Amino acid sequence: MPLGFKDQADAKSFGDGIRNQLSKAGLKNTQIVVRGSAATGKKYNPDTGRYDGKPFNEGRRSDLDIALADPKLHAKASKRFNLN
Repeated sequence: MPLGFKDQADAKSFGDGIRNQLSKAGLKNTQIVVRGSAATGKKYNPDTGRYDGKPFNEGRRSDLDIALADPKLHAKASKRFNLN
């Protein structure tokens, strides 16, 4: 389970809320992926190119980085930003 959640039910509620909003936008097959220090346990260090920085929530309140993967969303973004 990613860091930043109280328990599995909290993580599920977070994902369900995002899925609900994506569904309303017509994106029903979107994968939600937690990235960054919540997934790795350490902050990304651009100097080394690795996740070897401060641990999650140490000395600061960490955020949750998410990625959305969806063929329909990818096609919309590609068209919008002329990525073809």
